[in-house]
Amino acid sequence: MKRVCKNCKKIITENEIICENCGTKNPKQLNNQKQEQISENKKELELIKKDIKDLKQQIQDFHINITCPMCGAVGKDIKIVKDESRILSYQGKIPIYLHKCVCKKCGYEFGCYRSQKSIENLKSKLDSVQKEKISLEKEINTLVNTISKKEKIIAILEKQKTNPYNIDKNKNIDKNDEISKDYSQKLRQRKQERDNPLQIRCPMDGSYNIVTVDDKSRVLWTDDGRRFYGKKHVCKDCGYEF
Repeated sequence: MKRVCKNCKKIITENEIICENCGTKNPKQLNNQKQEQISENKKELELIKKDIKDLKQQIQDFHINITCPMCGAVGKDIKIVKDESRILSYQGKIPIYLHKCVCKKCGYEFGCYRSQKSIENLKSKLDSVQKEKISLEKEINTLVNTISKKEKIIAILEKQKTNPYNIDKNKNIDKNDEISKDYSQKLRQRKQERDNPLQIRCPMDGSYNIVTVDDKSRVLWTDDGRRFYGKKHVCKDCGYEF
């Protein structure tokens, strides 16, 4: 399908993003690109959410699988705390302590460096994925907000054109022009109704553009050879007589 550039009137195709003649952007094609990007980003966002859920489950599983070597308690009965007697490293001047496990049932303390390291790695990965999720959500919102009102209207109109209920009706009609014309006509009709509540209206198209003429098919009477006809109304817009 071909379109005319509103700026230079050159014929362009729907697939052209920018008019080669004057550089005017094709809002419909830009809108399609943005919609496609939003769709792709949303799919990626769903995958990231799944990764976050999996990482949280892995962290929870590590906690559950820690077992007290003395009494066999597991899961919620094991508490992981800082072992302030053992420094792992320094972050600047701040010491980073190792952790130890304390059994809530028997009070036994035991090292859990491997579990701690695995949990810390998972938490670090989880933090990175969550930041990626936030960044992607912001990108989606930005794309949505950049779709102008005009572009949204174009998208709606194009969707209506492909609606099976409207295909026959709108086959040879430019939807934008038709809606604008119909809306203007309704405004005129409403104004005429307010200004002239008793004015004659065409029963076919609702127009007030009516003239009254002689109905030569109806002779009411004759006087000295003269014929007096009945009257009829004629719509100047659609030609209907009534």
